[in-house]
Amino acid sequence: MSTSQKETLRDIARIAHDRHGVRGRGIERIADKGGYVMSRSTFDRMLKGEYPSRSMPQTLEALAYLADISLERVYEAADRRYDAKKFAEQLPPDIDQLTEDQRNAVISVARAFLNSNRENERLQNELEEVQQDDEPSNVVEADFAAEDVVPEQKIAAYDRDFGDGIGPGDLPEDS
Repeated sequence: MSTSQKETLRDIARIAHDRHGVRGRGIERIADKGGYVMSRSTFDRMLKGEYPSRSMPQTLEALAYLADISLERVYEAADRRYDAKKFAEQLPPDIDQLTEDQRNAVISVARAFLNSNRENERLQNELEEVQQDDEPSNVVEADFAAEDVVPEQKIAAYDRDFGDGIGPGDLPEDS
């Protein structure tokens, strides 16, 4: 990797692989021994550069552990914001003086933001998967002549809106 290129999760996964010399179940075991969780399929996809989704914090922490590099560096490679200081540590010292209703309001707002972020992330991952799906569809769209189609195909075609007026519950007529 040249100094002008941004480090990727693939680069960091290679560091972890070079460091331990294993992948798959081996990398899972090493992460587990360190108190981290790293799915072998996630690690292998990262290593191949085929990891499309945004990583969960637990995955990034495991990768930092496996590569023996800073968590900040892993977050940067994942294009994620990294805050060394936990949010709870950033609250004002007299936060405990809030009333029960005020606390509930703060917690409700925080949960709403987190749910919104998760949904945004899910949609972003879904969009990336759709954009990377290069596999051609196995559905053949064509205008078949009715006489070339057997009754079972007409029923299947109706289910896909290719039919010629066959309604739900209609049975094919014997010829």
